[in-house]
Amino acid sequence: MSSGLNRAAPEVSFPIANYTSHQQSLITLLEASCGRPLFFIRGEKDHGKTWLLKWFRAELGQRCAVVAFDLAARQELLSPSLILRRCADELGGEHFTAFQQEAQVYNRSRSVVIQNVKIDGNQNVVTGDAGETLQEQVLVALDLTRIFVADLKKLAPRAPVIFLFDHFDAAGKLIAGWLFEGLIPALRAVPHARLVLAGRQFPSIEDNAWASASANVTLDGVKDAAAWRTLVRLLKKEFPAEARTDPDVFLEGAIRLSNGIPGTLMTFIQAFPPEAANG
Repeated sequence: MSSGLNRAAPEVSFPIANYTSHQQSLITLLEASCGRPLFFIRGEKDHGKTWLLKWFRAELGQRCAVVAFDLAARQELLSPSLILRRCADELGGEHFTAFQQEAQVYNRSRSVVIQNVKIDGNQNVVTGDAGETLQEQVLVALDLTRIFVADLKKLAPRAPVIFLFDHFDAAGKLIAGWLFEGLIPALRAVPHARLVLAGRQFPSIEDNAWASASANVTLDGVKDAAAWRTLVRLLKKEFPAEARTDPDVFLEGAIRLSNGIPGTLMTFIQAFPPEAANG
């Protein structure tokens, strides 16, 4: 493992499967000279994408500014304009004066379509979501993104600003298109900006002008019994009686049955009895 402040091996203090190499790759986003500020995490259901993002926020969130979004959280009514508005609010609205003027939030009775859901009545809606067609909404989103990024570029943060997006597969056409055609290429003009996107599949990355600035990792399960034994200890669990003579053999059997899928194994381990209190 490489040494140095930013590339040091992550300490085990967060209950996550042992994706050490992926964690080390994420740590490089904190470097001022980060050569690959766009980070894509692929993985099927239950392979640990969300846990990896939670680890990043828990362990490294104090060393950077993080704005995180769950694109599967429908109750948030996410749209490009609302995402940008929340980014501006969390990073300090006073730094985004030009954007704030364009993205006026107002209350009045109206209808708007967000993520293919029509919302009627008195809603807080950002002006940029008022387009009647998908094409109009995309154009407005691209304009607002340009203004937002211009304000972001003027920031002089002490640490990188990292935008995290989970569950890309749940994004509608508007958000998916905006991310790949709007936000990602626009952020390339901001030296202190980073973006992490997690999902099962993505559109082609290699065909984009920004492809060389991207890092791509795939989560395909953790098949190291020692890593899961460490997790048992971290979760303050004890092995069932039938496993205590040879925990690794017991875990290796579970790994073979589950193919090392973290979501499946985590549920399995959480059912272990709790660690006995020291006398």
